[in-house]
Amino acid sequence: MADSLSTPPPEVEDAVGDVDREAATKAQVLGAAERLFALHGFQNVSVRDITAEAGVNLASVNYHFGSKDALIFEIFRRRTSELNRERARMLHEAADRHGLPCAGRRRPAGARSRFSSSSGRARRAPSRSAKSCAQTSRT
Repeated sequence: MADSLSTPPPEVEDAVGDVDREAATKAQVLGAAERLFALHGFQNVSVRDITAEAGVNLASVNYHFGSKDALIFEIFRRRTSELNRERARMLHEAADRHGLPCAGRRRPAGARSRFSSSSGRARRAPSRSAKSCAQTSRT
């Protein structure tokens, strides 16, 4: 009986396999699109070009992203997230080197965010410590 409980039913294994395949397809489309957009420009690359390069079904772009425009938005979103993490890391390193407090560090438990949960935009101007961190990283 323990063996039957430890082994997932075939439907669960199939669902897990489907999720893995979908993630792989999405990653292939993102990689191919980014490469082709960099080489040829957004306007000169068709959805057919992207799916052929990725080796996936023609409908994959619309299934995973909704449109070619949404696909490039996702590429920018991912790249800017990476860029922002790297910039924040460098900003904190610069602040630490110069002994400056730096805004944007993890908040203590229970502390409120300066960002609106509905819009994601800052509700107030940057603090003095954020400005000093930014000025420090430029020098």
